Amino acid sequence: MSAQPRVLLVEDEVLVAALAADTLEELGYRAIEANTIKAALLIASDGKDLAFAVIDIGLPDGRGDPVMARRISTPACGQIRGSQS
Repeated sequence: MSAQPRVLLVEDEVLVAALAADTLEELGYRAIEANTIKAALLIASDGKDLAFAVIDIGLPDGRGDPVMARRISTPACGQIRGSQS
């Protein structure tokens, strides 16, 4: 049995994060959740592969897009960015 691909889910809204995590897991991914940029960077730097990241733009400790794009953008890790309109 192969391991589920890991997805970094960065979202500070509890209900949105829960729905996104459930959906990712139904699709066969393992959701690794963070609710701040700081927590996400710790996860992203753990040396384990990420299939992709789902990143909320507006987070409690700043904008998620520039920091996360710079830190976890690798050929092996795509990104899906989202924000409240």
